[in-house]
Formats: sequence, C-alpha cells, structure tokens
Amino acid sequence: MESDNQQLLDEVWWNCISEPADTQLEVLRCALGDEEAKRWLLAEQVLIPDALKSLEDTYRSCWKRWRPRALAAQPDLELNILEKIGGHIVLPKDEKWPKGFVKLGQNAPRMLWVLGELSTRSSIAIVGARASSNYGNSVARELSRELSHRGFGTISGGAIGIDSYAHQGSVDVAGYTCAFMAGGLGNLYPACNTDLFRTILACGGALISEVPCTFRPAKWRFLGRNRLIAAAASGVVVVEASPRSGALATSRWALEQGTPVGGIPGSIYSEASRGVHDLLRNGGTLIRDYVDVLEMIGEANAPEIHELPLFGDPTAPDGLVDSLEPLLRRVYEALPQRRSMTTERLAVAAGLDEESVKVALVRLQLSAFVGVDERGWHRSLGQGR
Repeated sequence: MESDNQQLLDEVWWNCISEPADTQLEVLRCALGDEEAKRWLLAEQVLIPDALKSLEDTYRSCWKRWRPRALAAQPDLELNILEKIGGHIVLPKDEKWPKGFVKLGQNAPRMLWVLGELSTRSSIAIVGARASSNYGNSVARELSRELSHRGFGTISGGAIGIDSYAHQGSVDVAGYTCAFMAGGLGNLYPACNTDLFRTILACGGALISEVPCTFRPAKWRFLGRNRLIAAAASGVVVVEASPRSGALATSRWALEQGTPVGGIPGSIYSEASRGVHDLLRNGGTLIRDYVDVLEMIGEANAPEIHELPLFGDPTAPDGLVDSLEPLLRRVYEALPQRRSMTTERLAVAAGLDEESVKVALVRLQLSAFVGVDERGWHRSLGQGR
C-alpha cells in the first residue's frame, strides 16, 4: 500500500511539471527513466544526457521551462485538495479509464482527476458556441435528452452556451453526463455554472480534468482538453460554431481520430452556424435529431424513419395525409418511404404502444394508405406496388 501511495505521488509530481499532451516529457521519461529524469530536472545546471544529444537545443529549452515547476511541485498538496473536495484519481490501468483514449497515442493524459464517477457507457459529445442562440440552446438540450432516454451519456466542456444546455438536457431526465474541465477541479470554471456542476454530480455524472487541482483554466488548456472530449466520445455533434470556434477544434480532433462527426444546420445568415456549415460542406454528417446521431455512429438499433427519396413525389398527396386524424398520421409517417416495417418496430419509431399501432394500421389499410407483405407494413399510395 505504501508503495502504491508513493507511485501515485510520483505520477502526480510529473503531472505538475508539464502541460497536457507534452510529448517531450514522455520522451525524457522513457529515455532516462523516472529517477534519472527527475534528478536531471532538479540539477543546478542543464547537462544534456547522451540519450538526448540529438535533441540538445530542444531539451535545453525544455529544462528551462520545466525546472521552475519541478522545484515548486507539491503533489501532497494537490492530493489533499482532491480528497477534501471528494475527488479521486483514475489511471490508465483502471477499469473506468476511457477506452477511446487509446486513439490519442502519445497525446493521451497520464491520469485523470475526477469528481463523481466515470461511466463506460457509449457517450456522444455535444459541443458548440458560448455565444449561442435560443435555437442552438434548444436543439442541444433536446438532443441530449433524447440520447439520454436511449441510454447514451453526453459529454461536453462545462462552458456557458451550448455546453451548458447539452449537460442540462441530460440532467433533466436524470441521465449521465460528464464535463471535461480546462482547469483543475479546485478551480471550476465558469463560476456561474457552479449549480449546474453540482447537479451533474448529484445525477451521477462527473467533472474531469487532466491537470492538478490548483491549475487555473488558462486559454491554452481549453484547446488541450478538446482532444479528450473527442477521444472519449463515440461521436461528436457540433450545434453552433463560428469558423474560429473551439468546438471545431474538437471536431478536427475527432476526425483525426476516426470518430464520427456531425453538425446541426442553422440559418445561412447566422455567424454562429457558419463554422457548422463549413463542417458539413467538408464531409460532416448533417444531424437533425437523435436518429441521425445513432445512424452516424453505426448504432444497429437506430429507428428507420429517415429513409426519404432525394427527389420524387410524396408517398401520398399532402392533402390526403393532412386529412388523417393525428394517431393515423403519426403511424403512417413513421413508416419508411420505401421499405416494410414490423408492427413492433413501427411502435418504437412512432413512440406508441403496439395495440394502438395495430388499430391504426387496420384503419389505414381500409383507406388504402398502407399494405402488408411478408416483411411487414408499408406505405401504399404512390409506391407502384
């Protein structure tokens, strides 16, 4: 146990030395070993080891950058603060370590500082602008709710704007959500979201950082934490983002890692949607609702309600469909345009109980709106069957 505590203290000491994704520090540790590397950092003068001679200028500069932190590092203090606020450390060897971090390679964090509990469930990152519109806020919240209803977690960055509404949508329905913070857990930012952070924890979610508790949320750390959001998610959805938004940095990280990326379209006159539209023009998936998200990530149980022909007449004249009473119209419109669907799947797609769907289908069949074959129910009018 004492050995484990010392190992943790040593890891925290290294975590205090450098900024996230500092691959040069990892090279140093691998080349010299931790004990020798630590002695080198604490030495009065910089002497480049033989193993790093080919990178002498680089590591001379690194030594000057790292040494002040090496002298000031207080791993005991950081761990005491973490314990006081009720947090814990998660290491790569732990079961709850995000599996997606393997995609980061040398850019992966060495540890996570966590308030609350990490989850191994599949999660979707919903990110976007701080200066968001009412439209964007509403979409982020509703999308998060729908995904939470279906067992998915949501991931975001805890910022004001889209991030906040993404988290809020999950806690609205007691779903799981986690926020990756740019600063340490002793410096939660923004302060105006303190109540939201408490609610996230109360609902079983988590606040996560890769830096020690006392580290402040500096600007460069916001960009660094975006790679963690992208790596931890099964898919990334950008709701609103200007061309220079940090949310687009998250989407770029995701694309580099092979994580599916989508965007919510907005007004062509909205600056908040320009970045999203650029993303969509360059191959991002257009997202309208949770069904599109499930299809984007290859979820096998995604409802088949978006299979619309690119061109052509509607299956039934608008006037006829509009004349249907609400229950019949809902069942009819839940059917795919060109394929059959079982009663059970249709009930899921329509959000109705099977008995109501069966009654509606019989009435629609009598009116020649639907037909039935060996595969299930299908639309009739305009199908040419």
